[in-house]
Order: sequence, then C-alpha cells, then structure tokens
Amino acid sequence: MVTSGDDRAATGLNLQEVELAFSAAVDPCFRAELYLAIPNAEGIEVEEGFVTTTSLPWSFQLRAGMLRAAFGRQNTQHLHAQDFTRRPQWNALLLGPDGLRAPAVELSWLVPLPFYLLISGEMLSVAPVPVVDDPTAVQTFGGGKRTDFTWLANLKTFVPFTDNTSALLGLSFATGLTSQQIDFVAPLLVEPDLDGLRSRLYGADLYLKWKPPNVSATFMSLAWTTEFVLREIPSLDHRIEGALSSQLVWQV
Repeated sequence: MVTSGDDRAATGLNLQEVELAFSAAVDPCFRAELYLAIPNAEGIEVEEGFVTTTSLPWSFQLRAGMLRAAFGRQNTQHLHAQDFTRRPQWNALLLGPDGLRAPAVELSWLVPLPFYLLISGEMLSVAPVPVVDDPTAVQTFGGGKRTDFTWLANLKTFVPFTDNTSALLGLSFATGLTSQQIDFVAPLLVEPDLDGLRSRLYGADLYLKWKPPNVSATFMSLAWTTEFVLREIPSLDHRIEGALSSQLVWQV
C-alpha cells in the first residue's frame, strides 16, 4: 500500500508535521510565498515556494515555483488544512507520495462572468520518486526527463444556492509520462511496458457547505467533500482504474 509522505509515522501521541509560512510583497507587481514543512519532526523540505503576479491585465494571474498542482481539492491543501490526519489513499496512489507537487508555472484566468468561473493551466516538471511502500507501483507522472513536462488544466465554479448553502465544483485533467524507474528494485519486479507511457488523469470534485451566516444564532455547520479520479494508461492491457473518496464534517 502506498502512503502519503505526510501521514503520521506511528500511532499514539506524535508530532505529525510542523509548517513554517513566510510571505512578502516583492514589489507592486509580485508577491512571494514560502512554506517549509518538517514531516514527523524529521528533516525539512519546501512544501511550496512561489511568486504570484498581482497586476496582470484582463483578470489573469501567473504563479511560478514549487507548487501543489490544482488537481482536485485534497491535493492543493496543506496538512493543517485537512479535516483528518491522513489524505485519501488514492492521493498517494495516483498522484504520488507527496501528491502532485513539482516545479511549475501556472496561468489562471478569472472569467468576467456574472458568476464565479476560474480556469487554470499548469506546466509541471515532475521527477520520479521511489515508492518504498510498494516498489512495483506505477507513478502516473515523472517519466522521461525533467523536460518531459506534465500538463494540467483545471476549472472551478462556485454556486451560492442560498445564504446558508453553497457548492464549489471542480473539473481537472492532467497528462504526462508514467514512471516505474526505481533503482533498488530487481528488474523482474518492473513491468517495462508501463514505464514512459503517456498517461491521462481525469478528476471531478464537489464541495457542499451549509453554514448559517448568523453565527450568533448557531456555530453549527456541515461540509461534504467528494472526489472522483480516473487514470488511463494506454499500455498493452490499456489500464483504466479509478478511485472515489467522500467525507462529511459536522461542526457543532
């Protein structure tokens, strides 16, 4: 079983992750952000680090740096923003042990419509990561060279049904080269026909929330998140596999 890199190392009382966040306005045109993580109190890594434009015309925005790709809802969230101590299992299985996170350039456009519609595209340089938990696992991306980019498109729309109830819907698509290049694995454990193939990943996510605007009357809220992901690898067997996760959070 492949687990996420920020999953807790053991049961019981432990320090799952420490995160340090820094942000600053570089100049009137750019904002810089840096997020350093110490997972399970061992080592330090750059969770995210990027610059964002603040004054592009026609509602465009550009980000560049180490990014959590805008694929679905769970992948973009840092650990402290998660509602549970671990991410859904498909996140590590289909997106990688650290999710889909890599040096990238992202261009987004807030479409000038009467309702909220955000369209974004990304170019990511994903590196293959050895999967210790399951050395025969096939990574969706990271095959080839760092210049064999992974491409991603995402669409998000927000629908306020009433003052109490709203929905956020997202559609995602990503394509890149598969990777099963793991140095310490015996050659007999690796299926060569599953390495370096053009994979396609489809995703749909829905976030429903009910929360009365009058917090003096009640602090109760209800949030329901559902994500579906489908991976297609055109190999000899034309592998198609999918996953579904759903969670309900009730605040009382």
